[in-house]
Amino acid sequence: MYCKKCGKNYPKNKKVCPDCGLALLPGVSPASREFKINKTVLIVFGAIVVALIAVFLILGLQ
Repeated sequence: MYCKKCGKNYPKNKKVCPDCGLALLPGVSPASREFKINKTVLIVFGAIVVALIAVFLILGLQ
């Protein structure tokens, strides 16, 4: 088990991180959580870029 906040690995019988007090969830590693955040940021950034391009094209055609 990995703590999402401090990233330390603890045995499965722990339910709360003894270092930071965060509730521990089984099977969630800090690396996989970081990848999900980066993927989400990229998707949001891409959507914003596409929206801005659409706005500029619409304004340019008028």
